[in-house]
Amino acid sequence: MISLDADEVLTEENITEIQSLPLDCSGYRIGRRSFIGDQEIRYGTWSPDFQLRIFRKSYSVWGGTNPHESIQIEGEVGYLESRMLHYSYDTLDEFVERNTKYIHMMVDHLESCGRKTNATEPYVHCLGNFVKSYFVRLGFLDGAAGFFLARHIAGGSYLKYRLLAERNRESKAA
Repeated sequence: MISLDADEVLTEENITEIQSLPLDCSGYRIGRRSFIGDQEIRYGTWSPDFQLRIFRKSYSVWGGTNPHESIQIEGEVGYLESRMLHYSYDTLDEFVERNTKYIHMMVDHLESCGRKTNATEPYVHCLGNFVKSYFVRLGFLDGAAGFFLARHIAGGSYLKYRLLAERNRESKAA
């Protein structure tokens, strides 16, 4: 089975590679070339971004956590050499808007699982995510878009753990 998101496009190279797969494992991950508008994001935490998109139905189940539900697979997983196109956002504003929605969904999930946090964790995650995205994963090579993404990924992480800390305090007080 091949399962793609609505914003993912297989290239001719992907199709040729898929047609020649030996299908000797439970599934295959395909790397994504992600774009914001016309700019490809080549570095940072968005690249490489391998997603399980080809799998045997008999070895898989739907699972994971909202908003990142995905196929959970049993057995060996291979990787395609070619990468598909991923037109994730038309604008930077669209990224911020959608990411903010995902953050709130993730906080709801973490809270429902009983996840606890403290006042320092938002800062630790924020700093760690910025360093990882911008420096370790070379996001600075994507120019202004790389800085924007690193800053907003870090800020989103801060917001997620700050909101969770606030909910933890509210539930203690109640």
